[in-house]
Amino acid sequence: MGAGIALMFRKKFNGVEELKQQKKVTGQCAVLKRHKRYVYYLITKKRFNNKPSYESLRQSLEDMKTHCTLNGVTRLSMPRIGCGLDRLHWDRVSVILEQMFKHSGISVTIYSLPERAKTHMSTGGLKYLLTEKDKLRSQDSFDKKQDTMPPPPGRSLKGSWRLNYFTGDLFSCPGDEALAHCISEDCHMGAGIALMFRKKFNGVEELKQQKKVTGQCAVLKRHKRYVYYLITKKRFNNKPSYESLRQSLEDMKTHCTLNGVTRLSMPRIGCGLDRLHWDRVSVILEQVFKHSGISVTIYSLPERAEMTVMHESHR
Repeated sequence: MGAGIALMFRKKFNGVEELKQQKKVTGQCAVLKRHKRYVYYLITKKRFNNKPSYESLRQSLEDMKTHCTLNGVTRLSMPRIGCGLDRLHWDRVSVILEQMFKHSGISVTIYSLPERAKTHMSTGGLKYLLTEKDKLRSQDSFDKKQDTMPPPPGRSLKGSWRLNYFTGDLFSCPGDEALAHCISEDCHMGAGIALMFRKKFNGVEELKQQKKVTGQCAVLKRHKRYVYYLITKKRFNNKPSYESLRQSLEDMKTHCTLNGVTRLSMPRIGCGLDRLHWDRVSVILEQVFKHSGISVTIYSLPERAEMTVMHESHR
């Protein structure tokens, strides 16, 4: 525990010898009792300079869950475990957490620091307030939500813009919220969430007539909302780049600003069939929108529902 968040735990809770005496190994979980709380130490690797695996993380979470169940623990808070110095990917870690806790009766809250604060941690300790909380509630659907309300239309929370997360059907969002997703220049939309947009909103010819190219954004007006089509690649079977995604988001933001759009809902864009990584995409979204006055809500389906959508879309 010589760096990062582990060092902060060591300074706050001490107990290194107490932990060593428990003789836990990789895939298990050591624990300290401090006042009214348990403090869990997930053993995910043998030595500090090794890299953990997703499987060792999963095993140590299972061990922790067992202790929680036996000791009546119903609420857990943690950082984005394994995704700092250990360089695991949050999109995979969050799936493991959801699989682990969704029927456990244990709620899980994820804390993240603002990007600037992260850069100060190694030299000056914790200098900024925690501003992002992804709330994972262990209901039947194990909803992942922010536990604060999103900003009202036209405003962001001062100094604390963040993505809002919700588990559920994207098309169930309020009818006056704009929607967005990614497509190719050829407007093929033959699979995944793009196919669902095509079936719901039609307008393929209308989109083609706009003659948008990669890095731009086409748009339909449907009732009280705008529906945005981020052009991130030339053909449906190409792979988008993070830069083309950024450019199309900037183009969409310009349209939003000119047309008074203050609320956007979207899936985890680019991270389905296009195989971009959410940990990078979410950073791009924050960079594009954090000073815009536009709130962004990310919808995800429960894992089984996502698999069904993918299966149906490939028939």
